[in-house]
Amino acid sequence: MESIDIDGVDAKSKIRYLKCHRQFVYATDLSVGRLFVVDVNKRSTKRLECFVDGANVLKQATGVEVDPAGNVLVASAYHDAIQVLNAENGQRLKTLITLPWRSKPMGTHLVHRFLHVICAGSGSGNGNEEVKQTSVKVFAICDI
Repeated sequence: MESIDIDGVDAKSKIRYLKCHRQFVYATDLSVGRLFVVDVNKRSTKRLECFVDGANVLKQATGVEVDPAGNVLVASAYHDAIQVLNAENGQRLKTLITLPWRSKPMGTHLVHRFLHVICAGSGSGNGNEEVKQTSVKVFAICDI
């Protein structure tokens, strides 16, 4: 078995979520807010970061998918959103989905044009106590 080192990983990094698409492996860095793109054929790594108005849109990235057009979809538990990024340069193309308040995306799975997002959050129960809630939301993504 061969391995390819991911360049740019530092001591604070927590590589957690990955997706394979064609000759690429996409891996999110949960703690630092980066996306690593490994080209298996060229044995090279690209590190992408994405900031919009000073905010790291990849902060607490908890899921990564690749759409049919080759764009990268990244779920952010910090921002409660799914971002669409250009796979070449990491530029944000748009926010695909903004999830309801306190509905943190914890994992994703793309099947054809349906994005499944597992969300964990909390809400109010009978009274003032916090109640943990988990749900799976399915979004039809027709025109990314």
